[in-house]
Amino acid sequence: YGKLKDLETYSTGFLYEVVPVPALERELQRQSDLSPNFRTERGDEVGTINNQRRKNIIQELTVLLDPIANGHTPMFGVDQPAGIATTELIPKWMEIVPSSPEGEHGKYFVKTTEVEAEHSARFAVKCAYDPAAACPTFDKFLSESFEGAADKDETIECLYRWLAAAVLGITYKYKRSLYCFGDTDSGKSVLLDVIASLFPSDAQTSLTFEMMNDRFSPSRLANSRLNIVREVKAANLKAGGFGSEVWKTAVSGEPLEAEIKHGAHFTFSPRVAFIASANGAIPLTNQGGAVYNRISVLHFRNRVAEEDQDKYLVEKLLAETSGILNKIMEAGVRLMNERHMPDPPSSQELKKRWSSQLSSTIAWFNQMSNPIHKQIPQGKAKDYTTPTAVIYKNYQRWCVVEGVKAKGKIGFWAELTSLGVVRKKTKSGDRANITLRKSPQLF
Repeated sequence: YGKLKDLETYSTGFLYEVVPVPALERELQRQSDLSPNFRTERGDEVGTINNQRRKNIIQELTVLLDPIANGHTPMFGVDQPAGIATTELIPKWMEIVPSSPEGEHGKYFVKTTEVEAEHSARFAVKCAYDPAAACPTFDKFLSESFEGAADKDETIECLYRWLAAAVLGITYKYKRSLYCFGDTDSGKSVLLDVIASLFPSDAQTSLTFEMMNDRFSPSRLANSRLNIVREVKAANLKAGGFGSEVWKTAVSGEPLEAEIKHGAHFTFSPRVAFIASANGAIPLTNQGGAVYNRISVLHFRNRVAEEDQDKYLVEKLLAETSGILNKIMEAGVRLMNERHMPDPPSSQELKKRWSSQLSSTIAWFNQMSNPIHKQIPQGKAKDYTTPTAVIYKNYQRWCVVEGVKAKGKIGFWAELTSLGVVRKKTKSGDRANITLRKSPQLF
């Protein structure tokens, strides 16, 4: 090859993209309309691409690009083999495989081969494969970004394991997304630029939490591998947060109903890695365990003064892509061996602090309720529990004082139940295992 242009073309051309059959049929029709005597790139005359020829072409493509049809079952049993390609004259394929057919626990390792058709590689990262490459600049960047945190090493490990799951397309298996939180100029955007470089641009989306509740936007996730939001819109109790149901479903990779504008409804299972960046709290409603268990917060603690900022830092980090990939795949081995995606203590603490900022139920609970009584002494139920009707009425009065809309009974009790509150029927009526603090405003 020898020419930069040829190498660049090759680095982005060795791709197999998943294309819906109707789109292929339309393209074949277009080609036929443009040239009745259609010729291939090699000059072979094909003639008119009639309906039967279109069917034959699509069938051949299906067999060629389907690893199962080629007798190669994807390792994880979903979609395609889990791996990532790097570009050079002979592209390399990196994947994490078990050392035995049974895939015994703790027996995974990184395997590198040349890219073959059965890998169905959709994207090749623009870097040469170098198994000895390191990434000292990236290591320094992460260390300085999380400097001062007692759990710095755990935070960096969380990031690397999530990145491994993201490039392998299996974040949904661990039901985890990332939320980069910190002040302006603290390194969040730099990290997002590096992460974005590991995915094809046409397989990236930027659906915000607000857009996830839109009628048509979720359909864009069907062909996405990375949903990256660079600035999350703030929300609070009075303004309200954004619903989390579609987002929870997408992060978990569960079947999602979608609709294309002026088009059909369809169902798909998202295979998307979600990451967002913000200066404020997570703006999602219903922030019980079902939501927070799907988010790890990376706290960027250190703002970099403008005079100290390296304007070419992103370019320097991208030059270390091969070394970054090596560390990502090593973290992937740890992830596969341990089957565990860590959530740093600082992440858990922030989520706990934020939980009351968007949920009136949790805010009321933190302000008006005593700690939950997990054990109730015999004969002391009235001292350790409160009638459910009194609890809900207290909550409604609190909402009036705070100027926020009260939730209905079903939603209110669902959130309290997720916090560990238990309701029971007693001789004196329905009661819950919490007691209320006295407030002159409410009593």
